Amino acid sequence: MENRTPLIAGNWKMFKTCPEAIDTSARLAELTVDANVDVMIAPPFTALSVVAEAIRGSKVSLGAQDLFWETEGAFTGQISAPMLLSAGCSYVIIDSLAESVRILYGGSVKPANIKELMNMPDIDGALVGGASLKAEMFSEIVLYQ
Repeated sequence: MENRTPLIAGNWKMFKTCPEAIDTSARLAELTVDANVDVMIAPPFTALSVVAEAIRGSKVSLGAQDLFWETEGAFTGQISAPMLLSAGCSYVIIDSLAESVRILYGGSVKPANIKELMNMPDIDGALVGGASLKAEMFSEIVLYQ
């Protein structure tokens, strides 16, 4: 991870309504003003646009939990890269690795173990699940340094 800034990503999975996502993301943006890492949250698709507004101008970036490879078409329930970009996303969580994809630790990430994890070789960051649902706990992980 020599020249790369660590990425701490929060995958909210199927948690948080739009109002809950706004509150959590706005609070996270306040708490991570001094972050020395890249920060990303991936709320449910229904909350992408409202979270984009809540984090605008902060150090928190918006990500999506998945995408479909076609740019458009009759694909019920799918979402394309252009759609995600227009919603404000700059990251997407995918389940395959390519040479340019960062390696994020995706196990149990908590404030108590983040320093140890980030000191491991070849780990570029963390993909945080449940611990990212509370702004205070996730900000402790983000500000681990």
